[in-house]
Amino acid sequence: MSRKRFEEKRKREDAKPIEVGEQEGLQGGYGKGCWSDQVVGQWWARVLNLGDILPNQQVASALRAIYKHNFLWKTAGFEGTQRFLEFADGDDKGLLCGSWPKGGRPADPMLYRDEYWTGIEYQVAAHKIYEGQVEEALAIVRGARERYDGRKKSPWNEIECGDYYARAMSSWSLLLAAQGYVYDGPARKLAFNPRFSSDDHRSFFHDRRGLGPLCAEPARKDADSHARAARWSMRSQATAPGPAPRRQVRRGHDPSGRAQCGG
Repeated sequence: MSRKRFEEKRKREDAKPIEVGEQEGLQGGYGKGCWSDQVVGQWWARVLNLGDILPNQQVASALRAIYKHNFLWKTAGFEGTQRFLEFADGDDKGLLCGSWPKGGRPADPMLYRDEYWTGIEYQVAAHKIYEGQVEEALAIVRGARERYDGRKKSPWNEIECGDYYARAMSSWSLLLAAQGYVYDGPARKLAFNPRFSSDDHRSFFHDRRGLGPLCAEPARKDADSHARAARWSMRSQATAPGPAPRRQVRRGHDPSGRAQCGG
């Protein structure tokens, strides 16, 4: 469905909320619930640098609602009807797959509603970083990593339907979102616009030839203006075998080939 058709459909149905899975004879829906991956398509569009597929203000509002209604600061006291205790207990924090903050929970709701999935937590957190909701994003990631810190659960096995679940690989999008990574192969374009620690960004970059540190350092600032203009200096040094260090990514060529940031 194109964005134009989506907008037309939304306007026609504004007076009647869309309730997924409430039709007669259809089980496993979530009705009026708040589902954590409800705008997963827009997250994927962000990762692929496709821009706004859905109205930006509504997406931002949905992400705020997901955090407000689905993030639990502790699991104790939560009464789920599924296997949620396999995922967390006590003071564990986490983002539920779904909730019904305004009631209307179906008698037979969608499976997995009462569970914490790191694959969805990372996806939502990365999307929040893309949309500028950084503090909430970090709270979600911190909750997930505290659950899998090695004391109660292995940091190498983030469970969902089974062990070693692949959805947790959505964590890679956290790095891309934090870096503001943009790549366009046909246009031969590689750029970064850090959304996290933008004044002194430190992370790592890799491509098929190797990996190394990515440094974003303001080279010029206008002290007389709150809207400071900065020229970013970014470099990456390959560690894979090769005839020569990687070329500069954008600015700030380092002829010494140093692998560390700064200096």
